[in-house]
Amino acid sequence: MPAKPLTDHYSIEVLLDEMAQQGHSSAEVDILMVRQGPVDLDLLQDCKRNHPFFGPKLIMKERIKRLRLKLQG
Repeated sequence: MPAKPLTDHYSIEVLLDEMAQQGHSSAEVDILMVRQGPVDLDLLQDCKRNHPFFGPKLIMKERIKRLRLKLQG
């Protein structure tokens, strides 16, 4: 029997919290979620966009941090 698609906003947010605590990147979250079964990708991206760990501000800070480290070393 096929699994029901993950379309619940709350469930996705709980999973994102758990994955953030484990230190997964945004790309890893996409892969892990899709491998577990059907998921509403639009809803997943919306939840990631609003999540404090996976949101665009944090991603931009990480990119700037890596660029600075690369320029220094």
